[in-house]
Amino acid sequence: METRIRILTRILELSEPAPLPARWASLGTTQSVRKLTCDPAALIAKLREDFDAEQLATERLTVSGPTGPELNAVFTGGRFMILADSEGRPIDASAVSGTMSGSEPPVMQLTAADQDGKRQQDCILLTSDADDLHVLDRIGLRSASAIGTAKLTGAQLRKIFARRRQPLYRLVIVGWQPAALVNKPSADAMDILNHLAAAERVFHLETWPQFAFWRPTNQCFELMRKALDFADSKSIRNLFRESILQSAPSVYESLEKIKDTKVGNFASLQSQLEREIRKAATYGGSAKVKRVLAQLNRSYRQSVTDKLFDSAGKLSHPIAAALGHAAGEVMTEWHEQSPLIKTAQRLISGNFRADVAEDRSISEERLELARVLLNLSRELHRYTKD
Repeated sequence: METRIRILTRILELSEPAPLPARWASLGTTQSVRKLTCDPAALIAKLREDFDAEQLATERLTVSGPTGPELNAVFTGGRFMILADSEGRPIDASAVSGTMSGSEPPVMQLTAADQDGKRQQDCILLTSDADDLHVLDRIGLRSASAIGTAKLTGAQLRKIFARRRQPLYRLVIVGWQPAALVNKPSADAMDILNHLAAAERVFHLETWPQFAFWRPTNQCFELMRKALDFADSKSIRNLFRESILQSAPSVYESLEKIKDTKVGNFASLQSQLEREIRKAATYGGSAKVKRVLAQLNRSYRQSVTDKLFDSAGKLSHPIAAALGHAAGEVMTEWHEQSPLIKTAQRLISGNFRADVAEDRSISEERLELARVLLNLSRELHRYTKD
């Protein structure tokens, strides 16, 4: 261990803090996430001045390559995180590719520790995205690479779930994209979710409470996005933690929720809701109105507002992003205040008054405002890029 500490201390001297992704740059850098100030070959050469080849290989700073020793992939991806012990000494390094000290998927190391009578500790967030790992570290939330989790073998799964005691850490798969501010799962996150769900069926496992899947509610996501405008990592961290407590269900529950959001075409659901309102007004009952209204709202978010918010979240210029988000908010209000939605809500609450017909003048005004905001956002983004 002492040799590894000395090697990592030298690497700290040969690296510098890595910049955060553009959308999060206002929070500043941290000392733990680094980037090399020299190329891999130069790093090995500098380390060979103080350590022999065997020491570097034993501590996995170098690994065998086709033409000889190569720098561990942890240090070649552009960014890496230095992990310290309770005394602040560097004891390991990690990146999306894994950890310097281990060749197994990080999840195997994280699930090796049992509680031994201790209260379960804070969760560890799992993601396969380097930007997400960087952002989570800057906010002050413990995270680790999810690499290999979607390909855990039967033997590895049995090893993870062989214990009878409660796990020390709850591993929470990040089911959205924090760095890009996109509130939907990445392809990698869905691969992990589906793999664990299949493991539950094949091996008759209960993956809860070891694993959970976190995706914020739309309301919480908007609060997080707005908190970023204040460049206050503490308030953002509190919102993230609150969201994890409220929106990190089991693997099974998460898949069921995702299935529930796969609703039909917005226009056809709109027509269906009108029919159900007329039926309920004539024959009574509101259960079907309530069900179709929920489907319509989800469809509208998926087909309209989520896309607007996602597009705005990818814009680096803050004013362009704000205009894009404003367009999304206008369209959200337009939908919520439409006579069809209001009529359905009144019927469900027992205060029915027929008002299904759309006020075209108000609708066109709101649509035109959204178009203006979007055009301004795009033009500003294009201007700043040029």
